[in-house]
Amino acid sequence: MPISIATDCSRISIEANRQEDVNEIDTLITRIRNTTAGKSLLKTIESESRNGRSIHIMENSWMPSQTVPVLTESQAASRDLYPRVLHQESMDTARTLAVKKGMFKAEGTAAYMHFNLREGNIVDSRGETTYAPYRQSMNEKVANLAHELIHAMRILKGTYTNDESDKGYEDEEMRAIGSGKYADEAISENKIRQPLALYTRDSGPFTENTFGLNGSNARPGVSFKSDRYGSWD
Repeated sequence: MPISIATDCSRISIEANRQEDVNEIDTLITRIRNTTAGKSLLKTIESESRNGRSIHIMENSWMPSQTVPVLTESQAASRDLYPRVLHQESMDTARTLAVKKGMFKAEGTAAYMHFNLREGNIVDSRGETTYAPYRQSMNEKVANLAHELIHAMRILKGTYTNDESDKGYEDEEMRAIGSGKYADEAISENKIRQPLALYTRDSGPFTENTFGLNGSNARPGVSFKSDRYGSWD
């Protein structure tokens, strides 16, 4: 499968089945950089990508977009683990290294993202969100990718809060969205939505985690997401 480095952020790699999809994601990253908050987001990703920490995006239109912590090569080697997604012990260890400990930053890890180019979170004029196919405008895709990159940035920094508890998960989502008490965050999905002339998000949906990855945009339980994906249980 083709793999490329993002034109506007050298610490992001992009992989897909088709070169056209790699190119489209690369274009979305460029459009993120063209916003003030997006430029700050990508600069922070560059500055926090040390000691093997980086972001890998895999285009995957069979599942909701989500981002998870993964071990760097050196983190895995020092613990005799695999630096892979879907190796459970490695993923559990990566989450421990990515999640903020009270007032203190964690070590931080690399981040692995599944990104769906076909469907995502669509926001209406009331700020309510529905998981649905994208409309013709590319801007909703830009906002959805920015949301996942914010999670990835926080994983790199060691300030991620999704410890798999309800409180930690919801705090991480609200921070990434930039809603509620986090409305004034300088880097948020809503701060990137505004210059794109998109409606801003109030909250969810928190899409059902049918794939068991426990990532940024998926959790166990009922959601607004269509159930046509089925379950792997």
